[in-house]
Amino acid sequence: MGHAELEGKDTSGKGEGLTVQITYKRGRGQMTVNVPEFLRMRQISRYRKLMRLVRQSDTPDAADGIVQYIRQELADMDARMKEAASGTVRTRTQAKEMQPEIDRLVALRDKYKRGTDQYKECSQWVKDARQIHRDLGKLSRSYEAEFKALQKGRKFYQKAIAEEDKR
Repeated sequence: MGHAELEGKDTSGKGEGLTVQITYKRGRGQMTVNVPEFLRMRQISRYRKLMRLVRQSDTPDAADGIVQYIRQELADMDARMKEAASGTVRTRTQAKEMQPEIDRLVALRDKYKRGTDQYKECSQWVKDARQIHRDLGKLSRSYEAEFKALQKGRKFYQKAIAEEDKR
């Protein structure tokens, strides 16, 4: 039938994980699958096809390695989700706390006439504070996007594990 091998850690720089070499149709067909990249597609039908192909190859134990990888990622995902959620809350709180400081600096700046050295100095402080506020907002959105991606990945991995538990 075919042949499948697990090569262990991926050294391509795209991320760590499994690489699976699959040979099928009596050696005429060959495929290399970077498992983490493949699973990022989050398509259960493609996952089923891959697992069917691996199980029909000469070494179906490679499928067990893929399942073990999924189980490990699923176990690690809860901690990563908590970290992303706490990062979102922390940066949003910092951004909200930054707003009164910006208002205070604007009020301080408005005490001086335009064009004076004190006004220019206070304007720089306002500019810096607003930049920090923007950066905190970007960081918060980044944490939130990471959390949502982890949620989707977790849901997909749970479906994949449910598929394997049916076997």
